[in-house]
Amino acid sequence: MVRLSPLIFLMLAGCSSQEARGTCGESFCLPASAKLIGKQTPVEDFNLYQAEWDHARFGIYEGDAPQRGEARRIALRLPMDRAAAMSVTDGQASIIIKVGKAWPEYLDVMGPCPSDGNCPAKLFAALLSRR
Repeated sequence: MVRLSPLIFLMLAGCSSQEARGTCGESFCLPASAKLIGKQTPVEDFNLYQAEWDHARFGIYEGDAPQRGEARRIALRLPMDRAAAMSVTDGQASIIIKVGKAWPEYLDVMGPCPSDGNCPAKLFAALLSRR
């Protein structure tokens, strides 16, 4: 299994919303208000996306083995996954969302989260929808 730095994920992007749907990945769609900036498939078992939404950049990992890191995980209820988990390190959030039982099983949405009251990554993850 390939291990990549979370910074790599922040350089890539994704798709969907609860408003109108925008560009889609294999298992999700961005909100229409988000812009897909890039997609990479470094190896055949996962995709990396980069998106821009509300003047912020987000990375999305789509695959079976997201990096969970050492940070404390906080339970998060999202429309796509009522048992999602978020961790925040140095103002950057990583939100793990279970999307299926077959490939891809997970999304890892990464983006800015300076504080509990100001966490664009959490808002963005809530706008993603299933494909």
